Amino acid sequence: MLEPRKSRRALDVFLPALLLAANLLLLKKLWTQAYLDNFHSIEGAFIGFARGLATDGLGIGWWPYWHGGMPIEHVYVPLFHWIVAALIRTFSLSPGQAYHVTGAVFYASGAAAVYLLARALGEKPVSALIAGTLYSLVSSSAYFVPGVFSDLGGHLAGRRLQVMFVYGEGPHVASLAIQALALGAVHRLLATGKWRWAAAASALAAAVIMINTPGTMALAVGVLVVLAVNLERVLRLRAALQLAAIALLSSGLAIWAVPPSYFQTVLANSTEMNQRTGAEANRWVICGLLLLAIVAIAHAARPLSVALRFSLLYSIALVVLAAPAQSEVFELLPQAGRLHVELEIGLSIFLAAAFARTGSWRAALVVCCVAAPMAVNIYGDLVQRVRLVARPVAAESKSEYQAAVWLASRSFQGRVYAPGSHAFWMNAFAPVPLLTGCCEEGRSSKVPALATELTNMAQSDEEVARAIALLKALGVEWIVAPTGKSTEVYRDLRRPDKFGKFLPLEATIAGDLLYRLPSANPALAAAVPRDRIVNNFRSAEEVARFNESFESNSNPAAGWAGNGHYRASLTKREDEVISIKISAVDGWDVTVNGARAAYRMDGLGWMVIDSRCSGGCTAELRWRPRRLIGE
Repeated sequence: MLEPRKSRRALDVFLPALLLAANLLLLKKLWTQAYLDNFHSIEGAFIGFARGLATDGLGIGWWPYWHGGMPIEHVYVPLFHWIVAALIRTFSLSPGQAYHVTGAVFYASGAAAVYLLARALGEKPVSALIAGTLYSLVSSSAYFVPGVFSDLGGHLAGRRLQVMFVYGEGPHVASLAIQALALGAVHRLLATGKWRWAAAASALAAAVIMINTPGTMALAVGVLVVLAVNLERVLRLRAALQLAAIALLSSGLAIWAVPPSYFQTVLANSTEMNQRTGAEANRWVICGLLLLAIVAIAHAARPLSVALRFSLLYSIALVVLAAPAQSEVFELLPQAGRLHVELEIGLSIFLAAAFARTGSWRAALVVCCVAAPMAVNIYGDLVQRVRLVARPVAAESKSEYQAAVWLASRSFQGRVYAPGSHAFWMNAFAPVPLLTGCCEEGRSSKVPALATELTNMAQSDEEVARAIALLKALGVEWIVAPTGKSTEVYRDLRRPDKFGKFLPLEATIAGDLLYRLPSANPALAAAVPRDRIVNNFRSAEEVARFNESFESNSNPAAGWAGNGHYRASLTKREDEVISIKISAVDGWDVTVNGARAAYRMDGLGWMVIDSRCSGGCTAELRWRPRRLIGE
């Protein structure tokens, strides 16, 4: 007979494994699916990012396919995509299947991680099992966050399933399991003072930072709650040193993949709406008051168990952050509305811990016997929902696929204007440089996105002509215009045939009209008079003058010489500047004829190199990312 301690250890292996197996079985259909019939989902962009990493190498520094080019660390935090890319390269899986296998494993791990978090907080194995089961079966956030219940179609189960496989938020759902383990490690550190828990917490926190930004915010909230619950221990010198070590080590592990410049860029892009609504000044005051309330409630709730105090405070904090969030009006934190999936961790543990402390064991046994058939029924409902969300589709039947493959077979240096779901999905199938694409929070310029919006809305001939001129200034060489016969989902583009009066129609593919923008200089570089550089992209006159000068430049020998290495050999006068239609984000080493040269950003977001060089000039751009602030 096993000793009680060994018996608990055996249960702490068997019960999480049982939860993991049940959730893996739930998702078994997704293991073999390459592409799902959810092309309104952002997962196409994530698949495209992973496909690019698998093709070009995990160590690439520059992503040339979206928004005029982006530092790879500004596209999206990379850990989830590194894993997908590694599966593609190692096992020769299709990018879509590798993405779904990775997502399924992380999703299934969430319930086991909740079990381990509950155990770390002091719950018994049975209570922790109930928490993991509730987390697996019930979407408790539907009770607290407006819109979740209706979005689920009246169901109270399957929210994380919907978020991951319908909306495509694989990295966020993947972060949930790691968050739970990290919070458990921080609490165990404060409870035991052992350095091995500091090491585990550091590694897990670094993994969260490298896998998802909303998950990182939620982890920060969870850590603050753990500290509030353990406030007396936190004030000890040893604990303070260990917590400082966690902060330093986790940041040090993550900084090479997610430098401070990423968070600066994301915060700047995602707070623009709050600044316009005047809410920016108030958000930090409210967050400060929320933190004080957490500390006060933690002190008042000391008679409760650790698990009850943590889960109650964690749930309250996430409800306050997620419930009122409206991205177009006000958010306490950027993308705070997405934190409702983390809320289900806290609510599951709270309900399980509260149940474990009410009534006798006989009453609890009766409740469990009654609830067991209900759990089986909900699990069966989830199986049906998986079948609904995991409907396979042949990618070859989609306009996004056919247009991407057709364009990839052409040789061109410019970009492709592709609206709606085309922008999300084309890079999942081929390396086509797009004007926009995904992940606007990491962009260095908002002009490509605004130009796309102007082009979509253009109605009159004058508006269409101005839109085409702006697209040409942004380096667009091809326009994909989905018609009613296209499989494009969002239908953002009004009057897809409106370009026909101005541009030659090169092909009609699966309901998409493909127009080419003729150009005397199809390269991304040219010598341009200083007074012809665009300062205001909304000025049609400035854009027209810039295009005229750019077109009149003799076709330079220009192109990519490798990842993050662009070379242009051209002829220029001393009074001209070199204009290169690549994002002028900080981090480029620029030389002209071997000498270092300064650059700046024009009104389009592109690079302008001031150089006294005249005659034959060779400009070279090499991407060297800045990992530290002030570097």
